Amino acid sequence: MIQHILDRPEVKKVNTVALKTLDAHSFYESLGFKRIGDSEMWMSIDRVKYD
Repeated sequence: MIQHILDRPEVKKVNTVALKTLDAHSFYESLGFKRIGDSEMWMSIDRVKYD
């Protein structure tokens, strides 16, 4: 279901998608999410390109 949401055209236009999880980090990492800083719960996909 999460992959379906990420594949939606309107979601693909969003620069950052963030979520919180207590125990599914490896699942979300397999979808491209990365931990935010040293947070134990926040993860994101950041599509912003920095030059």
